[in-house]
Amino acid sequence: MGTAQPRPLDPAVEYALIEPWLGPAGQPAFYRQIAQGDQRDTDEIEPLYRRISAPTLVVWGKDDPWIPAARAAELAERIPSARLELLPSAGHLVQEDRPDELVRLLREHLGERR
Repeated sequence: MGTAQPRPLDPAVEYALIEPWLGPAGQPAFYRQIAQGDQRDTDEIEPLYRRISAPTLVVWGKDDPWIPAARAAELAERIPSARLELLPSAGHLVQEDRPDELVRLLREHLGERR
């Protein structure tokens, strides 16, 4: 988790995120989850993005070290009328780095749809 953010996470938050993967049941589950991840799953659905008709908001940490912001731009380009919001000083866990800004964007986006 420490590599997901531009700044260190609060230790309690980091522990809460990794705790399910600790211990004799959690560690094998973590490795099973990693082993099941396959780029082909994403490749199969990417052609369908252009068929999305729901208003879409893509929120991404501008400083995400795991998945660069360029991927967010690519995703938003593939979804018709998607709006992209890159949050400065935010990493992979936007909800931890910029919670107030994330809530504001979600309220704005969902409020527009009522």
